Amino acid sequence: MMALNYHYPTFTFTTDQILQALFQLQVPFPSRSNQAIPLLVLISTTQYYIWYSYWQLSIKEVPFRPNYIIKTINHQVPILLTNPSTLD
Repeated sequence: MMALNYHYPTFTFTTDQILQALFQLQVPFPSRSNQAIPLLVLISTTQYYIWYSYWQLSIKEVPFRPNYIIKTINHQVPILLTNPSTLD
């Protein structure tokens, strides 16, 4: 939720919208909306770092640190959105 608030401070997401976004990659905006692509980047980056952290915990016993995940997501998303070649 903190990453959503950081990137979308004026939009209120419901729990159902967050779950649909994370589990089904469905966004609460029209698919051609200017907000849809950045939200999909945010969602996929969030999924990546959640799973990355999970496997780090499972395989290497690295502690699962939610604040670190959020900080990393908030750092990576603007990079991905300003450099479209990183999305290929």
